[in-house]
Amino acid sequence: MTSLSSSIPALPTLPPDADKWSAGRVLVIGGSRGMSGAVRLAGIGACASGAGLVTLAVPEPIRAECATARLREMTCGVRATHTGGLAYVASAALRAAAASADAVVIGSGAGRHPDTRDLLRHLVAVLPIPVVVDADALFAVAEDVSVLERAAGVRVLTPHRAEAARLLGTTPDSVAIRPADAAVDLVARGATIAVVKGPTTHVAAATRRTSVAEGSNLLATGGAGDILAGLLGGFLAAGMDPFDAAVAAVAHHGAAATELARAGGVFDGFPDALARRVAVARRSAP
Repeated sequence: MTSLSSSIPALPTLPPDADKWSAGRVLVIGGSRGMSGAVRLAGIGACASGAGLVTLAVPEPIRAECATARLREMTCGVRATHTGGLAYVASAALRAAAASADAVVIGSGAGRHPDTRDLLRHLVAVLPIPVVVDADALFAVAEDVSVLERAAGVRVLTPHRAEAARLLGTTPDSVAIRPADAAVDLVARGATIAVVKGPTTHVAAATRRTSVAEGSNLLATGGAGDILAGLLGGFLAAGMDPFDAAVAAVAHHGAAATELARAGGVFDGFPDALARRVAVARRSAP
């Protein structure tokens, strides 16, 4: 079980001549009317990773509110459904945006309109770069898990126990009893990496697995998982091995929460605490 900082995979350092393009480019696809916060938090998580460029690809109706999230994230507005979610006709625009990215985070706040679900499954199947599949994208993939076997690149799934149960066709109670096995089963279904989140988070790949017991109840807050997905996407964009990226993201995310809770902090301070922790880790990496 990984719970000490000495066990966390080393994060990549940047050479002195690095620029924003070489520091990793993350595209975050998600958001819908009334659910802009989730995609913004995923973008904040990607920024906390040290990524050089972070772009939020969101439905055009919510682009303006997403553009005010932070100073660093760029925004890309795409065609929307009549309910304000991502429309399938936005597929070409999103594939074009992904062509300028090193990793994608998909699903945060995307909603569950049928057109959106079709789009999310399509993108999970066809994007050739690493993709973190989270939130509503997990819901969409659960309707046809075979898309994972057809996927064109690395796919990292980040379900909580209920989402893992839906993907596996079982119950949350069953996943709670054997969460490590659930992670392994998701890899058998086609995931490159499965991260089954909980008080102890279980990470599995085809030939590797570990558990990370790090964190606090400060993370029992809406948006914590979106930040984790963004952080993981940033580590993938930096070129980390997918399994190491997942373990490092879970461990730093949990450790930052533990440190903040011990200092008497609240969740609103978590993104900055996480960014500081990652920045120190990247400076001190071998």
